[in-house]
Amino acid sequence: MTMPDTHRQPLVADYLDRLDEAALRLPPDQRSELIDGIREHLDSALAGVDSTNEAQVRAVLDRLGAPDEIVAAAVEGEPPAWAAPGPAPAAQAGSALGVREIFAVILLLIGGIILPVLGWFIGLVLLWSSDRWTNRDKIIGTFVWPGGYLLPVSLGLFPAQMCTTDPGTGAESCSGGGLPAWLGAPVLVVLFLAPLAVAGYLITRARR
Repeated sequence: MTMPDTHRQPLVADYLDRLDEAALRLPPDQRSELIDGIREHLDSALAGVDSTNEAQVRAVLDRLGAPDEIVAAAVEGEPPAWAAPGPAPAAQAGSALGVREIFAVILLLIGGIILPVLGWFIGLVLLWSSDRWTNRDKIIGTFVWPGGYLLPVSLGLFPAQMCTTDPGTGAESCSGGGLPAWLGAPVLVVLFLAPLAVAGYLITRARR
C-alpha cells in the first residue's frame, strides 16, 4: 500500500509512529480499526493544509489529540473525538466561543476577586473540562498566572516602600511595606499584563 504524501510529512510520520506504539496495548482488531480511522481522518483534515507549513500541520495534530490520550480513551470505551459527528475541524475555524469557554476566561482573570480564591478554581474546572483547548493550552491557562488578577490586586493593596534621605546627615529612612517603588511598579505591570495575554491566547485557541 502506497503511503499518502501527507503521511511522509515529518510531524505526521512521528505522530503515526507514536500512535502505533501507544496502540500496542489494544486488541489487534481494535488497534487496526483505531489506526485506520486516524489515518483516514488525517488524510481528510490535511487535504486543505499546506504540508510544508509546520504550524498548520501541528494545529491539525493538536486538535486531534495526543496519541496516548486517544488510545487511553479507546481503552476506556469512550467514542473518539475525531469520529464524532459534526463539522470538520477546518469548518470550525473562527467559531464563536461557548458559554463554558467565556466563563472560564472571565473567572480565570477576575474570579479570584469576585469570589476570593474559589472563583479562580471554578474557572480552572471550566478550563480543563472544555474540549476546545489542548492540554498545552490548559497548562498555560493554569500557571500564568495562578489566581489571575487576585495576586496583583492583593499586592497593590500594600503601599509601596517609600525612602527619603536626610539632607543634613545623608541617612536614608524608609517607611511603608511592600516592594520598593522602583521595583513594585514594573512587577505589578507584568502581573497585570500576563493574565491579559493568557486570556487573549485562550480566546484565540478556543476560536480555532
